[in-house]
Amino acid sequence: MAPKQAREKGLKQNTATRRAPRAKAKAKPKTAPRVLGTASQIAQKLVGVGPKDPAGRLFRRYWLPIEVAGDLTKPKEVRILGEDLVLFRLPNGKPGLVGRKCAHRNTSLVLGTVDASGIRCAYHGWLYDATGQCVDQPADPAATRFCKDIKIAGYRCEDRYGIIWAYLGEGEPPLIPPYDIFVCQDGFNRTVKSYHKCNWLQVCENMVDPQHTSFLHRFSPLTDVVAECPTLDKVEDTPYGFVVQSTREDQGHSRLDHFVFPAMNRVAVNHIHPPLELCWFVTPVDETHAISITYRFVPEPPGASAEVIQRRIRMVEEFDRKIPRDNPYESGSLVFSQDMWAMEAQGPISDRTFENLAQSDRGVIRLRRAYWDAIKAIDAGKEPPNIWRDPKLAILNFETGIFHRGFENFDPQGSNAQRAAREREAEPTNA
Repeated sequence: MAPKQAREKGLKQNTATRRAPRAKAKAKPKTAPRVLGTASQIAQKLVGVGPKDPAGRLFRRYWLPIEVAGDLTKPKEVRILGEDLVLFRLPNGKPGLVGRKCAHRNTSLVLGTVDASGIRCAYHGWLYDATGQCVDQPADPAATRFCKDIKIAGYRCEDRYGIIWAYLGEGEPPLIPPYDIFVCQDGFNRTVKSYHKCNWLQVCENMVDPQHTSFLHRFSPLTDVVAECPTLDKVEDTPYGFVVQSTREDQGHSRLDHFVFPAMNRVAVNHIHPPLELCWFVTPVDETHAISITYRFVPEPPGASAEVIQRRIRMVEEFDRKIPRDNPYESGSLVFSQDMWAMEAQGPISDRTFENLAQSDRGVIRLRRAYWDAIKAIDAGKEPPNIWRDPKLAILNFETGIFHRGFENFDPQGSNAQRAAREREAEPTNA
């Protein structure tokens, strides 16, 4: 073939190749966008705690625990519901809570001196009373002082039951409810504070999730008590919130987790007898931090000797000493450290677009809906649950852990053996 003809033939082949229709790529299957369930949508709306946020408006209707009373020995900076404040104690013992910065030159009041009238700024001596009103400007002549025009934030504060409570809302605050273990005399109590590097809702959801104890606390001081995975029997509404009941049939007891508005878990821990009774409060710091104030009551065993009672007291005191005051993000309790890890491992704000709620999450689902129902009640001009205004309010008693067959018949070794047998049955065989 002549060179010219060969070139023409090659050109035609190349042209034909270029013009040949390309094989269509296989179409990728379209994935429908994930639609969040109602409970997940609610959770995403509950993150914020500012004055105009739904959860922020709700929390400002209640007294909030913000500090252990015995730890308030000097002014300290606190952050509550996204507001930076200074907490101090007046000479008469009453606590005060005001804005963190002096209105003069923005210096923090945390280094101020406290007298009978309030807290005095360490920089130029401006004095603020417990309402945040400036009442003295010592460096200015009396004729030029304008104290009445100067006011910083100031909130009501109470020292009650060994806890410092704050009311950050408007109008007349409700009563601080007299929960049962606050007024019990047949035992002793301790109050501790913990910090969480995550959103407040993640902490509250842990309160109403009894199933996690059988796995998260599998190897802890509670091992024998939580060895069996419980059945979630029911979730029932109450005047103060709702209660989650779960039962461990082999171990012979039901656990009642009472959720109490705005964010408290009233529960018994059954690894000792009589059970350790808890009021576990959660207060939002901001969107990515929260604090816990836990009031623990240890009842004296009926007819117990002085030696037994002292041993129980030493047990609790030893626990308290393990709590590192210099590092507030650690806990002296192995059990609570496990809880803190699980809550914080979700991230500062859990992205619930990735969650998949199951039947065992009924407590968590009810929690979110309860919050949304309470917010809707506020929008309708009604009061949310657990707002008490009657000064004749009786003590609020809670039925907590119930041992159906008596603790004296509870056999920890037997329950461990039962757990081991179940695990052996669940192991795959070689057949």
